[in-house]
Amino acid sequence: MRLIVDACNFMFRHKRLSRMLGRRPFEEVRAAICAVFESYRREGKGSGVETVLVFDGSDVAASAPRFCSSPGVRVVFSDEGQTADRRILEELDGCPRPAECTVVTSDRALGRAARERGAKVVGVEEFIAAMEKRAKAYQARNRQPGSGEKPEGKLDAGEVEDWMRRFGIDE
Repeated sequence: MRLIVDACNFMFRHKRLSRMLGRRPFEEVRAAICAVFESYRREGKGSGVETVLVFDGSDVAASAPRFCSSPGVRVVFSDEGQTADRRILEELDGCPRPAECTVVTSDRALGRAARERGAKVVGVEEFIAAMEKRAKAYQARNRQPGSGEKPEGKLDAGEVEDWMRRFGIDE
């Protein structure tokens, strides 16, 4: 299965990521969306799923650092003169079985074009709600009350922002 994400559309609709926009360098926001999808894979639902995050910006592609470290999360940029929507449809056209592809977007025209190609389309808000529900279930399953164990792994950008807010630390 392949998950093709309209990354900018996702960032503007995700509560934590959208709050970062304009306050943090865009590279940090892109890294944060990668962390969101790396966490999604780690929590199980996204394992075995190739995730493609599609961004506008051939101008940044060459200079962009490698900000996704998970082998199952790939970042692509639109080419010069091309929109991210067009690049998403190209990704979809490259799928051997479009019915096994899901496009995550709230862009109606893009969603319609993806459905016409045989893909499933999920709105960003619906996808985020499902991710959050799965994350809570994962945390509940893996919580060991009274164990005193520290969780493994690094905090993602959203978790860091949450802790900063809890402790009253402004950026």
